[in-house]
Amino acid sequence: MSQASEIDFLDRIASDAYREAMKDVFSTCATLGLTVYWGTKGASIRISTTDRSEPLSIGWAFLEGDQWNGARHLSLGVDQSSLQQTPSVKPAVLAFVDRVKAITGAKPVQTKLDAYTFDPDAVPVAKEAIIGALEALVEAAQSHNES
Repeated sequence: MSQASEIDFLDRIASDAYREAMKDVFSTCATLGLTVYWGTKGASIRISTTDRSEPLSIGWAFLEGDQWNGARHLSLGVDQSSLQQTPSVKPAVLAFVDRVKAITGAKPVQTKLDAYTFDPDAVPVAKEAIIGALEALVEAAQSHNES
């Protein structure tokens, strides 16, 4: 199976509003220095940490029908076992998850992930709050690592 890409992912979204919202989310990730890592079925959104060489996943994006550990569509949050390996960003990530949980349209992922899913109808409505949560996460992680 081939590697997914942002262009292919966006091209396969039928809804103009959802496609534009996801384009803005991916663009924000790039601007903030978050890594969008493309796998075969979708992407994980990752933040660099001082604790390990591999960045910590704080979000996932999948097309309709694909998922990982219950993360579907646009899901934001964290795998708790991975978070335990990255104490430098733990307070920032926990605050991020709390912020994401409060966004209109967030539905809890029913697995071991501490994450919330936004379906294609919810992402355009919640886009500004999602971007705000990502910005707050990066700011909090950077300020913690500088102290």
